[in-house]
Amino acid sequence: MFNSIQPQSGRSFGLTLAIVGTATAGVSLAVSSLSAGNPLGLAWLESSPPSITFRAAPAGLGAKPSTLVISAVDPVAGLARVAVTLSQDGHSHLLAERSYDHSGVGSGEISVDIDPLTLQLREGSATVSVSALDRSALRNTATVKRDFQISFAKPRVEPLSVQQNGTVGGAELVVFRYAGRPIASSGVESSKGASYAGCPLAAFDPSKGFPENTYFALFPIPYDFVPTQDTLRLTGTDDFGNSASAGFNYRIAPKSFPQVDMRLSADFFQRKVPELRDALRKLHPAVVPSGDDAKDFKLVNEELRRANEAAIRGVIAEAACSSRMWRGAFVRPLAAAPKASFAEGRRYVLDGSEISRSRHMGVDLADVAQARVVAGNAGRVIFAGDLGIYGGLVIVDHGVGVSSLYGHLSSLSVKKGDAVEQGGEIGRTGATGLAGGDHLHYEIRVQGEPVSPLAWLDERWVSEHIEDKIDSFAVPQATTPQASESPRN
Repeated sequence: MFNSIQPQSGRSFGLTLAIVGTATAGVSLAVSSLSAGNPLGLAWLESSPPSITFRAAPAGLGAKPSTLVISAVDPVAGLARVAVTLSQDGHSHLLAERSYDHSGVGSGEISVDIDPLTLQLREGSATVSVSALDRSALRNTATVKRDFQISFAKPRVEPLSVQQNGTVGGAELVVFRYAGRPIASSGVESSKGASYAGCPLAAFDPSKGFPENTYFALFPIPYDFVPTQDTLRLTGTDDFGNSASAGFNYRIAPKSFPQVDMRLSADFFQRKVPELRDALRKLHPAVVPSGDDAKDFKLVNEELRRANEAAIRGVIAEAACSSRMWRGAFVRPLAAAPKASFAEGRRYVLDGSEISRSRHMGVDLADVAQARVVAGNAGRVIFAGDLGIYGGLVIVDHGVGVSSLYGHLSSLSVKKGDAVEQGGEIGRTGATGLAGGDHLHYEIRVQGEPVSPLAWLDERWVSEHIEDKIDSFAVPQATTPQASESPRN
C-alpha cells in the first residue's frame, strides 16, 4: 500500500509496503518493508552493498517448526531482491524470495518458519544463506551465512516425588528430573490447556544443595478443575524446541463452592456505578456506557473485571520463577474471620431480577473501618495503585510462583519495588472499587491462578505439601572435620 510518493526531482520517495510472499514446502513467510529516503542521483552511483541481520533465530532446529527473522537494509539505493536458502549435503531449498519492484524500498524484514521434517532435513548441520541485491547501477550484492545444528532427539522428564494429593481450588507440588539438551521450559500442563512453569530446586532454597537437573512445579488446581475429566502431565522442552511429556501420580479431591445472591440497593448504584463507569471508559474507550445503572453495572462487573484480571495476570507473569522469599505458613493479613468465601458464585439481583454474575476469587475479611492490613509473608511489591473493581490494590510477589493480593484499600503504605516482611503493614482497609462496605479482599495466587488462601495459613499443610517434599531431595552438605586438640601433659 503506497502512503505517499513525492516528485522525483531532487526529492526522496516515501513508501510503506506490507507484503505476504510465497515459500516452499515446510516454510511459511511474511515480509514487510520500509522506505528509503535518498536523492536518486546518489542512489544510482552508490557502491555499498545492503546490510543483512539475523534479528531472531533459534539455538538450533528441532522436530517442530522454528522461526527466523531476517532484516535487509539499503537506505541509499534501496532493495531490489532478497532471497533466503537452506542447504544440507549439497541439496538446497529456496525458503523465501522477494523482489522489490519499486525504487525507494530501503529495508525489508522476512519472517520464515522452517519445518525440518517437511523439508526432510537430517540430524547434523545445515546452512542458511541470505542474499540481498540493491537497485544501484553496480547491482551491489551482500550474502550472509549462518550454520544451524539439527537434532530431533526428545528430552526426558521423570517424576521423582511419589504422590501428589490435592483438592480442587488448592495447590500442589511435584518434583521431577529433566534430561536432554539444555532446557528451555518445563512444568505441568493440564488438559484444559493451561501451563504452569517448572523451576530449578535451587530457586526454592539456594542455601541447600540439590541434584543436577532436578526441578519442581508448584501448580494450582483451579476451582473449575473436574477430577473425573481433567488430567495433568509433566512437560519439558529443550533449546531446539523438542519436547516430551510424562504422567505422574496425583489424586485430586473434588470440591463444591457456594452460590449466593447479592442484592443491590439504589444507594450502592449511586455511590459505585458512576466511579467504575469512568474506570471502564478509560480502559475501553470503544465501550459506550448506556447511562442505565443496571446495564452499566453489568458492563463494569463483567468487562472491567475481565480487563482487571488480564492486567493482574500480566503483572504476576513477569515475576515467574523468582527465588522464594516466603518461609512457612502465611499469617492472616487482618485479624478477622472471613465474611465471604473463596470461589463462591455470585448472582447480582436488582428488584428481584438477575442483572449479572461473577465468581469471587478470594476471601473477604472485615474488622473496624480503615483497619491495619499486613503482608501474609515476606516478598516484594510488584503492584501498588488503583485497579478498577479492586480499588486500592497491592500485589506482593513471594517467589516461585506464589503471590498475594490485597484489595479495596483506602490507603497504601508501600510502593512498587518495596521489600515487605511477614506482618509488615501494607495499607488500610476501605471500600474502594466494587466494594459495598469497608473490608479487605484477600487472594493468594499460584502461577497467576487464584487458590484458596486458607490452606496457606496452615503450617502443617505448607510443610507436608511443599517444604518437606522439596527438602527430601536436598543433598547433605559435606562438612570439614575439626582438627582435634593435642593432648596436654
